[in-house]
Amino acid sequence: MEALMQLLSWSMFCFILITVMFIARFYENKSRQKTLYQFYPLAIFLFLVAALIYAGKGGEFVGDFRGDAFFFLGGLLTSALVAYLFELMMGKR
Repeated sequence: MEALMQLLSWSMFCFILITVMFIARFYENKSRQKTLYQFYPLAIFLFLVAALIYAGKGGEFVGDFRGDAFFFLGGLLTSALVAYLFELMMGKR
C-alpha cells in the first residue's frame, strides 16, 4: 500500500511537470524563443523510473543507488529547465 501511495504521488508530480512542459511549449510558440520543452519528457521519464524502482522495493524509500541516481538526475534536469524557463519568461532583472 505504501509503494502504491508513493507511485501515485510521483505520478502527480509528473503531471505537474507535463503542465509546465505545455506552458513552455506555449511560450515558445508565442514568443519565438527556445524554451527547450522537448527535454521535459526526459525528466518525467527519470522520475517515473526512480519511482518504479522504489515501488519495486516495497515502498522502502531510501538506500537504492539506482533510484537515488535517477531522482538526482531528474531533479537536476528539472531544476535547470525550470530556471531557464523562468529567466526567459521574467526577463533578466
